[in-house]
Amino acid sequence: MSSESGAAIEFVGVSKSFGDGAPAIDHLDLSIESGELVTFVGPSGCGKTTTLRLINRLIEPSGGTISVGGRDVTSVPVEELRRDIGYVIQQVGLFPHRTIAQNIATVPKLLGWSKPEITERVEELVDLVGLDRSLLTRHPAALSGGQQQRVGVARALAARPAVLLMDEPYSAVDPVVRAHLQDELLALHGRVETTIVLVTHDIDEAVRLGDRVAVFANGGRLAQYATPDELMAAPADEFVESFLGADRQLRRLALRRLGELPLEAATPELAAAVAAGTSIELDGDLSGRNAVDAMLAAGVTCVAVRNEVGIAGSLTLADLSDLLKA
Repeated sequence: MSSESGAAIEFVGVSKSFGDGAPAIDHLDLSIESGELVTFVGPSGCGKTTTLRLINRLIEPSGGTISVGGRDVTSVPVEELRRDIGYVIQQVGLFPHRTIAQNIATVPKLLGWSKPEITERVEELVDLVGLDRSLLTRHPAALSGGQQQRVGVARALAARPAVLLMDEPYSAVDPVVRAHLQDELLALHGRVETTIVLVTHDIDEAVRLGDRVAVFANGGRLAQYATPDELMAAPADEFVESFLGADRQLRRLALRRLGELPLEAATPELAAAVAAGTSIELDGDLSGRNAVDAMLAAGVTCVAVRNEVGIAGSLTLADLSDLLKA
């Protein structure tokens, strides 16, 4: 069985052209560290999904080298390569006539795992992705879209792959479910060492989930590769700036938790202001963007930040504005 640890991925001078000769990927150089969660984002037709599919050889490159765990993917038999790469797609692709347990067990069974090993792993995975074990005997049609997506993730992780590829996995679910699934993916990534590459068309999703974000431009060009904060603070060119949108600074604030920001010390005056309604109280787990929205809605310019002990300190709109200039 594969070990549950991530593998580094590297693209060196990778190109891909299809029948018309126009490049879908144009001399891509990109490195993903072991255990990272990297998001690919860009407009339709920019090559982000093509790039993802080059990793597990659903598509073959026209030029250049792709390596996973230090091995050129073209030097490894396709079946062997894909055993160590999980794959989750938008449509989930569960087998409709198999139970949830049987769906999750698909790859371990193909690899010849014993029944006790498979049962233990299936139960471990449903717990990991937040599903009730009572669902294991049901069929996919009996599950909601969000539950089916969790099963898809569990199935992709079943054989403990070093890499998990996710192709717009949450685009078919409603915004509330999508937010929950994103939270669960972040929590999951915190518990396993798998390297995750996720394709999305949604810049908010990309910066929320990614340790680093790869922004692709039309013609298969990698326009920028950076952490979410670096991306929002300093777009590489006009294309990236336009793609991020006019509210990119608010998106940057969404990356920062109030409890992690420098606060003015709590004072009796702050408590009095909250009591008088000239300040509001927010939990430190909320983001800077949440604070801006809340202050504007309440018509105040100061927020008291609460932690598990009590009021930790305060922030003003001016403080948040200054943070964006840093």
